[in-house]
Order: sequence, then C-alpha cells, then structure tokens
Amino acid sequence: MRRLKHTGSIRDYVKEFSSLMLEIPNMTQEELLFNFMDNLQGWAEQELRRRGVQNLATAMAVAESLTDYKRGDSSKVESLEDNHAMGGGDEVPRDHNAPKKGSGKTPNVQEGRGKAERKEFTPKLKCFLCDGPH
Repeated sequence: MRRLKHTGSIRDYVKEFSSLMLEIPNMTQEELLFNFMDNLQGWAEQELRRRGVQNLATAMAVAESLTDYKRGDSSKVESLEDNHAMGGGDEVPRDHNAPKKGSGKTPNVQEGRGKAERKEFTPKLKCFLCDGPH
C-alpha cells in the first residue's frame, strides 16, 4: 500500500487503490482513508481536505470528480470521452427571440421593431479623452 503513489491520472490511482484495498482485508476504514489521502498528489489531497471528506467512499468519489491538471502543457485540455458525464448535454441551437416554453406570452409586434427605428434612440459613444468615435 505504501508503494502506491498518485503519479498518473486520479482515475487510475483510485482503481489501483481499490484493487489493493481488496487484497488487504484487515485494515480499518480510517487506515484506508489515511493511506488514500496520504498517497495523493498535494493538490488533490488539499482539495479533498478543503471539501471535508470524512470517509473513504466519499473521498474516492470526490477524487474521481477532480480534473487532472498537468504542468507544462496548458494548451492541451483533457476532456472526458463523454460530455454527459459532467452534466453537459448536446448543444441545441435556440431561437432567442422565440417565447419561452410555458410562459404563455405571445411575441409582441412592437418588440420586433426594425433596427433602423431602434438606432434613433441609441446615443453615440465618444472617447472621454478626445471625443473620438473609437
């Protein structure tokens, strides 16, 4: 158990810890939680402590929900294979001018005025230093 260290992804660490945990039957939940937290990378351990995890099951679930951040390659973002796992659904194009469902509100003819009529009421913006139009 002491040889196991969180060096790769958190998900891999949780899987390895789970399999080792099953091979050692006489450890208490407190000992398992201590070993799990102690062998995590510093940032992950700090996040679990910040969230106040008190048992191993919660610690493992929270750890798996954390995103692995790797130093040096900030241009590449690791994304999940399935966007639905993080609550993201399929992006649906929407008509923002359409009335909302269940609002019972029909579109008002006056709300759909042309842009030319609306431009009359917008003030011209000027630079506060030189009164220029930028």
